[in-house]
Amino acid sequence: SEDLRKTISISLNEILELHGYHIIYKPKCQDDSESENPFENAVEFFKELIVSESLRDYFKAYDRKKFLDEKNDPITNPKKLKEIFENYRPPSILIDLIQRLPAEYRILDQNGKFQEKPKSYTESTMKFIDGQWLEFYVFKTLKKKFNVCMDLEIRKESWNKDLKFQLDLIITKGYQLVGISCTTSSEKALCKSKGFEVFLRITQIGGQEARAVLITTMDEEKRRQVEEELQIDTGGRENIIVLGINDLKPEILTKKIEDFIE
Repeated sequence: SEDLRKTISISLNEILELHGYHIIYKPKCQDDSESENPFENAVEFFKELIVSESLRDYFKAYDRKKFLDEKNDPITNPKKLKEIFENYRPPSILIDLIQRLPAEYRILDQNGKFQEKPKSYTESTMKFIDGQWLEFYVFKTLKKKFNVCMDLEIRKESWNKDLKFQLDLIITKGYQLVGISCTTSSEKALCKSKGFEVFLRITQIGGQEARAVLITTMDEEKRRQVEEELQIDTGGRENIIVLGINDLKPEILTKKIEDFIE
């Protein structure tokens, strides 16, 4: 007659072990120090865009396709990036974002001129501005309210050592797991495939009580369509919710997920 999630508490590792899985690397959780995140100021930049309802301006200005390779992954080779920027004038909003990064990650100076950095730093910067920023933003927002961890790599002992899967974020409530997938895409087909993936993965490691959240930048019409289709295909409204660009403000994001979990 009561919510057993409030009385039965079990760690994330214990839940995973019950289903035969384990975490490969220690994830970042809400108790970890913010000082470990070099992109904290840049995450705040995106929060300002979201709160002021200016995020669409960033997507309009930043020509993402220029910085993707044939596999649709961010180009991280400094020499290739230098060639791109020699023929591309970055928009002011991208320059402003880069200036929020620590000096070693700033691939552009204040005038938008490319600055060659070691590949390890260039790779981190390009992955962040390509879309990883949304994962960081969601983590920063939700950790104030939930028991949440970010960037999990998970595998089974019986699997080949190179076989694994990833989850952007996981919320733990008692014995229940809620998996969260983040994508800056607004394409319906891609978002739907990511919704299926996060639902499949979280139920694999969390059982029938697990739930899934897909966070996107889709407009309201697309968001509703994808959510309805995923809920039908996964067997119920309690299984998954989809959030769009209108749901990204901190208070709305937190409330939507809180209502879903409750």
